[in-house]
Amino acid sequence: PAPTPTKVTGTGTTIATNPKTNNSGKNLLELRDFVLQNTITTEQDLLVESSPQSKALKWLFVTDVMQEKVEHMDRDTLIRYALGTLYYSTNNVPSTQGGRSKEEIWKMETDWLSPNSVCGWFGITCGGARDDASEVVGIALPGNGLGGTLPKELATLT
Repeated sequence: PAPTPTKVTGTGTTIATNPKTNNSGKNLLELRDFVLQNTITTEQDLLVESSPQSKALKWLFVTDVMQEKVEHMDRDTLIRYALGTLYYSTNNVPSTQGGRSKEEIWKMETDWLSPNSVCGWFGITCGGARDDASEVVGIALPGNGLGGTLPKELATLT
């Protein structure tokens, strides 16, 4: 018989008892634990399925971990998570432009939440002392119609 599905605490996601993993063996629980240990996100933040933190975690898992973009979880994983929370925190203004939701417009116009490097996302400036100069050193999103609250996870970028 198939394993009994279980709800993973703090993700709002139901997965099999043996969670789906990529070829590197990464799974949603590992990603969740990594985020909780290395950011100021709390377990309570992840318990609410509609929270920006929960949405960002699910996006990161589906886009990066399951697509095997992540060989090991590191600072870049945390940066993508923090910027994902920014996207979901400020993308709650409804829109009727062209019959598309604000989320679709924001995403389509700026390349946010794409699998590409965050340094290529609209409004993100990268630089820094790292060998690959991929530290986020600035965020400027003029005219993007942001609404909502800036997430505390942005502190991860410092």
